[in-house]
Amino acid sequence: MNYFQKLGFHLLLIVAGIILSLWNCWIGKFITTAYLFLVLYISPFTKRRENIWMFLMVICIFIPLNQPIIHYVMEFFSDWKLFGYFVLAAIWTVEQILFGVVTRMLWPNQRTITIQF
Repeated sequence: MNYFQKLGFHLLLIVAGIILSLWNCWIGKFITTAYLFLVLYISPFTKRRENIWMFLMVICIFIPLNQPIIHYVMEFFSDWKLFGYFVLAAIWTVEQILFGVVTRMLWPNQRTITIQF
């Protein structure tokens, strides 16, 4: 298997995770979460960059999983829409932080990410 076939296989795994996230039940959410960590573990292009890849995959894959939460929060705060958006942003931020902490605990040796302007 050459490099591009391996890359295509691993990208196919990520797309499969997005499709799996559309399975809207609690078991599907658990399986999707475990699947994220499995993809990080077996994909060679995520080595030593697991935190940034987890961040990107959680953005893409957890939007369909969070649809019931989004509907519930926006229905609960129907009179205060702006406050509902702040609550959703807080939930999303906490979710990202928790996944980042767990990822860093599982893979402590990662490259630093530098952004230059």
